Amino acid sequence: MRNGYFITDYHCHSTVSPDGRSTMREIAEAAVALGVDDLCFTDHIEPLPWDRWNEPPKAKHSYDWSPMLAQFREAQEAVGGRIRLHLGAELGECSFAPEVAESFLEDAPPLDFTIGSVHCYRTASGEVNDLTWIKSTDPAVWYAACESYLDELEKLVDWGRFEVLGHLTLPLRWAKELRGVELDFDRYEEQLRHVMRRAIERGIGIECNTNRGHRPLPDGKWLKIYRELGGELITLGSDAHTPEYISRAMEERQALLKECGLRYLATYEQKKPTFHKI
Repeated sequence: MRNGYFITDYHCHSTVSPDGRSTMREIAEAAVALGVDDLCFTDHIEPLPWDRWNEPPKAKHSYDWSPMLAQFREAQEAVGGRIRLHLGAELGECSFAPEVAESFLEDAPPLDFTIGSVHCYRTASGEVNDLTWIKSTDPAVWYAACESYLDELEKLVDWGRFEVLGHLTLPLRWAKELRGVELDFDRYEEQLRHVMRRAIERGIGIECNTNRGHRPLPDGKWLKIYRELGGELITLGSDAHTPEYISRAMEERQALLKECGLRYLATYEQKKPTFHKI
């Protein structure tokens, strides 16, 4: 417990991820020092070649899970029983190559938890681009990317091989942090409602991504709508890629969930949720 809160972090990345900078052991030790009660590693598993999104994905093939398993065992040995550790994955861009993603999951070790997420969009010419590649400060360019991003979210939910939908309003992060562009997602309310309603129907939850202490993804408006639609299944994750961001702003975000009418946050073991009253 920290400040009277049960602290979880169900979105973090180690060096198993291409953009990670710390080992699972380093992250787990930091989490213990920060008073985290339950930590789940969710390294990137991508069916498209990382950062080379337009290279044709290989046909169905195995993913090498051994580096992840080795790091997880090392982290478990290092922290012992001082924290609950769980093994998960962030399944990114699966809407672009679902058959490849399914082949990865066929060979996966027992995972406690998976996030489904989108970081890319299709251009008018059909190329796949990462949101972080957008150099423009023109909001119209970003809104065009958002429309494709939301289409991919819909496809991802229909695929549905994961427990929660990650950082639902991700373009807001990169537009603001990288280019200083303020986007208004209100124009996409009907589409976001459809995505959340479809997720609820399929038993898929959503993540409140604390965004390393910055604007939560999604923020209060969308969390309230999720609850109004009947959604209750929600996890909290920092999206930390380095230890200092682990569990950042978790108390504040639990308070936000409560303000939005959500009563519980979820943790997972063997893909089964446990609900913790906020």
